[in-house]
Amino acid sequence: MPAGGALWSAVAVSIDQFFGFGPGVPFVAHEVFTDREEQIGRLHQGILRAVGRPWPVSELMDFQRAADNLHTVTGEGGIGKSTLVRHVASLAMAGELDGIPENRAAVVVDFSDPASASFETILLRVRAGLGGLAKSWPAFDVALAVYWERKHPGESLTAYLNRGTSESRRVAEQVGGTVDQVLGGFGAVTAAYQVISRLGTTVAQKARLRRLRAELPALDPILEERDPDRMLGYMPVLLAADLERVRAQKDTLALCVLDTVENLQDLPPERDGLEDLVSRLVYLMPNVAFVAAGRRPPRWDDPVRAVGLTYGGEHRWPGLAGRDRLVLDGFERASALEYLTTRLTIDDRPAIEVPIRERMIEGSGGSPLYLDLSAALYGQYLAQRETPPAEAFGLGFPELVLRTMRDLSEQDRDLLRA
Repeated sequence: MPAGGALWSAVAVSIDQFFGFGPGVPFVAHEVFTDREEQIGRLHQGILRAVGRPWPVSELMDFQRAADNLHTVTGEGGIGKSTLVRHVASLAMAGELDGIPENRAAVVVDFSDPASASFETILLRVRAGLGGLAKSWPAFDVALAVYWERKHPGESLTAYLNRGTSESRRVAEQVGGTVDQVLGGFGAVTAAYQVISRLGTTVAQKARLRRLRAELPALDPILEERDPDRMLGYMPVLLAADLERVRAQKDTLALCVLDTVENLQDLPPERDGLEDLVSRLVYLMPNVAFVAAGRRPPRWDDPVRAVGLTYGGEHRWPGLAGRDRLVLDGFERASALEYLTTRLTIDDRPAIEVPIRERMIEGSGGSPLYLDLSAALYGQYLAQRETPPAEAFGLGFPELVLRTMRDLSEQDRDLLRA
């Protein structure tokens, strides 16, 4: 963990302070992470437990097993769930958690992002995020090329991926190489099921595809399914199998953060719906550590909710209601005070006066969001070269939000509403 254990602080990115408060303000704004050492420790142990055992193909194909790779963080809005899970992911990727292997990758899927309403987008994001762990992902990429041709006929998969991030462009190179080697030199541009049926154009290509099919029984049913949407829902098991080949050669961590998961539960609980597909993603990839944050935890263990899930029920998700669920509470007074003394500084000293700090803490009820808005409001007064009035702080949350918005520009208010 970072030096200092429970407190992490860094100067905010200069562009944020510049455009948030303007140039030449008399204080420095810091990003502060505090009071979550115990929770970080629990998530750390859960991550290590989820990735600390091998997953041979026979166990990957056991679809009655209990899942042990999903850990949830729940709590009311503004309590710091997203901050915590993303911070844990950043600690893991920085190598600041004990026992984390050097070969590691993390993916964040936020269900408040409209793009995450598509399972295709989610799965491609996970594939891109994990891509750097290995040079090739043969089983998944063969199926991806076939899926793409059926779902998007006439559109080049590699061209689509090359329009994305550097991670996505790396996937394009890997998919193209796999298709060239396994499907007969057609690349990912026209890879279609007819190419699969011909088993390649050379003996070597036939042998590669035959070996993949023999090693992974799930490959054939997926490739032979004509409905691309049904293919997609089960393709995570191929990604897990490819990942396991990597893990057999070297210690590897694959971590996936699922944020704002309560949005999934607002959708109809139906087979092949987004919640069902996401639960399949988690269940079919037991060698990936998943951490989910939301106001409500996934209820995939609930008998009623499980009716609409392919992999539902308490026997598959025994830890969701107990050991693997972390309920996040607000800050205690000492942590709230530590936060406020560090959030804004002038010449390395706390910028917020002691009486106003006390009013902020009293009004917050431990809410990190309340404290953050209060500090931001205090910074607005300082940026305007005004003395912050004590009576502006310690108010109820609606009054605090209204007062904060009142002092923003019209453009800033529109942005905050959005």
